[in-house]
Amino acid sequence: MTVVSAVILFGFGVLIYAPYVYHYYIVGAFHNFPEPVAKKLRRALYFSQERSLDPKLAIKYYREALAAADEEGMDPFSNEVLGIKFQLASLFEQLQNYQRAIDILEIVRRDCLRWVDEFGDKHWNDGKRTRVLGKTIGISVKLGDLYSNQYIQDTDKAGEKLIWAVETVLREKIRREKEGVKEEMEGRISEARRRYTEASSLAKAIGFEDGYQNSEEGIKRLNGKEDK
Repeated sequence: MTVVSAVILFGFGVLIYAPYVYHYYIVGAFHNFPEPVAKKLRRALYFSQERSLDPKLAIKYYREALAAADEEGMDPFSNEVLGIKFQLASLFEQLQNYQRAIDILEIVRRDCLRWVDEFGDKHWNDGKRTRVLGKTIGISVKLGDLYSNQYIQDTDKAGEKLIWAVETVLREKIRREKEGVKEEMEGRISEARRRYTEASSLAKAIGFEDGYQNSEEGIKRLNGKEDK
């Protein structure tokens, strides 16, 4: 089952797998990568294409691109570095190796959560906390999708990830309303609503009625239509 098809997150936007990541965050932004990273990434992307697909070489060059990014001192939580990891997960999904895709996204999610816990309080005003947390929410929605597909069928983990995503968006919305939304945050609220809708739809589709009801209540709050 693929209800939220190819969801990956950038900011509070929907994190879309290969086509969007490839064209926007990778091809359209090669100038954001140091040349040693870009060189490896070009090769990885070439061997990821259907007409020239070579999984072993693609995986090799993605890993080398990540190693080069580390050597060049790139921020591991930047859109660019996370984008490489998302592309690698996408490749495994393309190859129907869903468990490897899950493993990669679980590691990225864990690292993002650790960063938010340890450093998020220092980045309230520069938008980085919001961006990293947004990615974590999107990864959780994607993991819910992967865990619920016909080859994995782990509904417990799917529900855990989806409900976490829904509740986290709601908590962030309530916190911002209470503390006052910063100007740069306002444009992200509509994206949060969309993320919430996706999470609730997937939760309902795979049978998590309680999670769906909770998310429906959350959507009302996000839209300012909370029952009185």
